Amino acid sequence: MRELRRAQKGNSFYNVLNTVAEVVSLTREIARSEVRVVADLYHMAGNDEPPEAVEQAGDYLCHIHMPIPEIMGLNEPRAINTILPEYPIKEFLQSLKKIGYDNKLSIEDLDRKFMNIEREAPIVLSNVRNMWESLSA
Repeated sequence: MRELRRAQKGNSFYNVLNTVAEVVSLTREIARSEVRVVADLYHMAGNDEPPEAVEQAGDYLCHIHMPIPEIMGLNEPRAINTILPEYPIKEFLQSLKKIGYDNKLSIEDLDRKFMNIEREAPIVLSNVRNMWESLSA
């Protein structure tokens, strides 16, 4: 890993492997069944990587992280006025569906949208499931 850090150039979001393409390339090079790819839409967006980048991961893709989608009326009034980034969640899910992704997906509250997790988590889960089912392969 030290060699990877030394070889790093530019101002990327993180300093080891920054894109799905880099991880897929290394995964192919290692060629071991236990080495797989995790794609995180939050970090992809931070690196200006398009949501379609997950399509190149194919069967190497084993886990997905994504931020909570924007859902009208989800949040209770917030104590602070925060401008939250918009993530291309529908496009991300569309790309996953296109490659037949059928593994784990976690939804992360990176932008602190949950104000009442017991009430809001089922709403988010239902919304993501409905969005997934509405997409064509």
